[in-house]
Amino acid sequence: MNSLLQEVILSHVPFLSQRDLKVAEKSFSLQKLKKGDIFLKDGDVATKVAFVNKGILVNIFPSTEKGNIVTGITPEGKFTTVGKSFLTQTPSDEMIMAIEDCEILVITNEQVQEIYLKNKNLELAARFIFEAHKVFQNLKVRWFVERNALKRYEAFAEYSPAIVERVPQYMIDSYLGITPESLSRLIANRKTKAK
Repeated sequence: MNSLLQEVILSHVPFLSQRDLKVAEKSFSLQKLKKGDIFLKDGDVATKVAFVNKGILVNIFPSTEKGNIVTGITPEGKFTTVGKSFLTQTPSDEMIMAIEDCEILVITNEQVQEIYLKNKNLELAARFIFEAHKVFQNLKVRWFVERNALKRYEAFAEYSPAIVERVPQYMIDSYLGITPESLSRLIANRKTKAK
């Protein structure tokens, strides 16, 4: 099995057997994306979940009055889809795009449902992973409610230092709900104070 995927699954459900892991492995297929490729178009139904083995995917809510809004940044070792569309099988209002060349492992909704029916341990693993994702989303909401722009950026940079180096600044600004000018000023002020 892909070692990174296995590591992530076992971090959520350490009691899985090698047999369980082999069943999971057979359910995923390898897909490669070039920088700029679209994994999911807005308006399409999210029928797949991607596990990022290499690269970064971003979720984008397109064409709002404020322009495109980045709603998710997914680096190596994380899963992504558009949850509402995937769970309800209705058209997505977001798109998912590669911002680097990516290698992803993909599982379909049908395969997930089949696993739920046939393997209770893997169903439990999937639910734990989904719950961990929801916890992170709740943390992001708290960042917005409880912290000013600089504190949001600092928390994000501390939680995801590699992403800060690899994702274009305007996408991080959008993800954190900060205008580019404000963030540049805040970062400059922070560097000045650190000297």
